[in-house]
Amino acid sequence: MAVAIVHSCGFVHGDIHLGNILVNLPSTFNKLSADQLRERFGEPEMIAISRVDRNPLPPNVPSHAVASLYLGKKAQEFTLTDAQGLILSDFGEAFAPATEQRLGKHCNTPLARRAPEALFEPNAPLSFPSDIWSLAIAIWDILGMKSIFSESETRDEIAAQQIDVLGPEGFPATWRKIWERLSTEETNPDQGTPRQPTGHREVWPPLEDAFTEFVQKYRRRREAAGTFSEEETRAILDMMRGMLKFRPEERLTIDEVLGSEWSVQLEQLRGFAAAGAGAKGNLVDGEKAGKAREWALFTPALNPRRRRPEVLTDVRGARQQRQQSSMPRGWPHNPPAQPGRRSQVLSKGLAGRSRRMWEEVDGSSSSMPLPMSRFFRRASRSGRRRGTNRFKTAKS
Repeated sequence: MAVAIVHSCGFVHGDIHLGNILVNLPSTFNKLSADQLRERFGEPEMIAISRVDRNPLPPNVPSHAVASLYLGKKAQEFTLTDAQGLILSDFGEAFAPATEQRLGKHCNTPLARRAPEALFEPNAPLSFPSDIWSLAIAIWDILGMKSIFSESETRDEIAAQQIDVLGPEGFPATWRKIWERLSTEETNPDQGTPRQPTGHREVWPPLEDAFTEFVQKYRRRREAAGTFSEEETRAILDMMRGMLKFRPEERLTIDEVLGSEWSVQLEQLRGFAAAGAGAKGNLVDGEKAGKAREWALFTPALNPRRRRPEVLTDVRGARQQRQQSSMPRGWPHNPPAQPGRRSQVLSKGLAGRSRRMWEEVDGSSSSMPLPMSRFFRRASRSGRRRGTNRFKTAKS
């Protein structure tokens, strides 16, 4: 609904991902003083930022970042009722297509969530369909607890994965010429359009197989998550196919997404949960509404491994840096960001802008937000491969 409201007002959000989707926290946190927060969670953990190529940081990148704070609520305890307070945040990349032109080359959405037209048509203006693509990736992140496309690859590999998963049939002919150009050719030397990778690479499964391997199989190993029924799987994939079209004009609009079978059933379940009902949803296989397992949308990350964020640097622009991690280093004991602050969302991780969203809490505040990405496991190449070893490699 938040995306629908933004679009109805004539704006494109421009940066939809789980780090920019917040949930309200209990108001009891507002009653803690800065000293009490530090006593409970420890001192802030500072992480030095460096480029993988060892070059100096650009002036718009801070020298350190503050690790995100884990507040103790596990994803399996997060219910549909809790989700009533979802907040779409960070409008730093938002624009109005009717009055402002945003070219694909100026898109700063993370590569794994960036619409393909931004890659293959860098000089063409973006519009509402680019949000639909990113929204589909975010939904997949929640359902499968990891991304459909790798978060730690180059634009060439990301584009190859998109073609693997969605199939070459809908791939525009004009893009194919760019994609299949020889390594000695460069049609847009300043824009860095994707080029078909040479040599051997891991071939990703098509959408239906990806759902089985990356979502169902992963969830099956975690009893608290639960798998999707055949009927619900069909509804999810129908919606995904409509949202993940290569041609932006062929994608579903946000109203069509909300009118899809799966979205309608989800909204009904949210109503059941809010009312405390125990009825079963039509698309929920045997789970009761109002409980953590009732709906697979909010399920456990189950990945408390401590990992240090890895900074990936695109030499063409520091604003395209992205944090790649499953959980912040020091999890679950990461402290608050600064004295006097009650929550901090480093929504871009260690991104070029390193934009911080602060929630100032005073006596009138009732809750504070936390990024939804804290509840779910981020994709990693090692985690992805566990479910893909049966797929062959091929020379592209």
